[in-house]
Amino acid sequence: MTKPITVSTNDFVPDTESGKYIATFLAADIGFNGTRFFRVCKFLKNVSGTYKNVILSYEISSSGDLMIYSDEPIAGRLLLETDS
Repeated sequence: MTKPITVSTNDFVPDTESGKYIATFLAADIGFNGTRFFRVCKFLKNVSGTYKNVILSYEISSSGDLMIYSDEPIAGRLLLETDS
């Protein structure tokens, strides 16, 4: 199952400890029934109306929340995939 999520620059908040920006998506909002067995397929960054695939670091907590790390706040489309 694949799930697209629209991401706004407002989703990213600065993290003073790492110096990065972090966007957190709660398991309940992702909708994979709280499973942590999913992956980020793509992050398509919106650059003036053109979408470009970028590689970002991410982490999935034991509760199924997703945290994406970036050097700057970005907007675009996030594609998540699970096998369940």
